[in-house]
Amino acid sequence: MIIVFDLDYTLLNTKKFKSDMAKAMGISLAVFKKSYEEHSKNSATNYILEDHLDYLVKTGKYEASQKKIIKKKVMNFLKKIDNYLFSSAAPVLAELSARGHKLEMITYGNRRWQRLKVGNLKIKKYFQRVIITDKNKHDQLRFWKKKEANVCFVNDNAKEVVCIREILPRAQFILIKGPYAFNHPHNFKVYNLKDCLKIIK
Repeated sequence: MIIVFDLDYTLLNTKKFKSDMAKAMGISLAVFKKSYEEHSKNSATNYILEDHLDYLVKTGKYEASQKKIIKKKVMNFLKKIDNYLFSSAAPVLAELSARGHKLEMITYGNRRWQRLKVGNLKIKKYFQRVIITDKNKHDQLRFWKKKEANVCFVNDNAKEVVCIREILPRAQFILIKGPYAFNHPHNFKVYNLKDCLKIIK
């Protein structure tokens, strides 16, 4: 079986990751959240670190001379991204890989930013393919159309899962518990990540 994992909030504790990223940037979580949301809302390509720093300079949170220093701190922070994986992430991926399943990842966001995140993850070794898109995920589903009956999507975002199911109705879906598990009406059961090992044989 081909098992396609989402990254943020599915394998990665993105809430904790953002909280500690704010600390690395030397700003409060409240300032981080507000500036992150405002920046991302005004960006055509979602989150861009450099533009976020520019936004923080523009709004008086940093001096322009601090940008390079803060960026270096964030780059060093990203090297520790494995610390923000959910505890069951690596064991689940290792076991499913050992069972002979083909593991793939699809993640949404600014391509450069997501590449930085994925590139620093040790678990990337388990994935035979990683797709990073700044478009809707369902626009990338051509990769699995011919094999949909043998594909399982593991994702925390109910809206994305519902959209994918409309295009690939014969695929299997495991909706993971998280902040976006009920952002759209659905009839899926919600699971913990480790439940994948019971569902996928």
